[in-house]
Amino acid sequence: MPFLILAFGGGTVGNIVGFTAGMIYRGIRYIEVPTTMTGQTDSTLSNKQAINSKTGKNHFGFYHAPIFIWVDTQYLKTEPDFSKRSGIIEGIKNGFISDATFLDYLEKVLHPDVNFTEEELYQLSFNIIISKLKILKQDPSEKHYGIILEYGHTFGHGIEWLEKGKFSHGEAVSFGMKIAAELGKELGLISEEDVNRHYYLIEDKLGFNNPFPNTITAEKLMDAMIVDNKKTGKELRFVLLDKVGQCYNPEGDFLVTVDQELVKKVVENFIYKSQISSNIN
Repeated sequence: MPFLILAFGGGTVGNIVGFTAGMIYRGIRYIEVPTTMTGQTDSTLSNKQAINSKTGKNHFGFYHAPIFIWVDTQYLKTEPDFSKRSGIIEGIKNGFISDATFLDYLEKVLHPDVNFTEEELYQLSFNIIISKLKILKQDPSEKHYGIILEYGHTFGHGIEWLEKGKFSHGEAVSFGMKIAAELGKELGLISEEDVNRHYYLIEDKLGFNNPFPNTITAEKLMDAMIVDNKKTGKELRFVLLDKVGQCYNPEGDFLVTVDQELVKKVVENFIYKSQISSNIN
């Protein structure tokens, strides 16, 4: 008897269903009907199916593609604002890592209340999808060039894990991208202007401007990142920018080894500045 599973919902639903479909027998067919901005423009495109372990994000997983994905942006009309922002942040990331002109487009169309007409929502979703597909066409497995899609995710996964569901994936990544930009500046890779553009797009244009959680310390975040799912050795390694629209690649795999004390210093400075900013506001 043939089996077919339908994944109807957001990115988490898609991951659980995709993982389940891949585990049954030697993998059975499934269809995705994503109903969130994250699901429609990001998670369903990767074919990565993963679940968390007791110690970190996405520790168990594999690649298992759906037979097709049905996307209807009508679902996004009733999506909560914070959830919509969680998907759009990945589009901002795509611009920073591979296409500076896409950031110019996003600066024109984004506004912090994320209230779009049906046509605007359709065009925005379509363009974010294209921005990711351009990367995936070069590396569908995301193990080589495609690893650049993890920009901000090493920090973001740590933050998301420590907050235990209080932050969406996208909001955690929004903080992760800002910290990654600060680290890139500290290493002399990008300018202060480039860093400020991260803050402008994420906070002013997208409206992701909640304060950094006061329960997370630099020590806790460092410990959480040690078990990041991308780790290939003992050192912490990050996707970093060489310039806006291009990633730094000194080691040949788009992951940069950074001294842990330097990373900790950058995180401490970021948390301190966030606390100062929260007190002022």
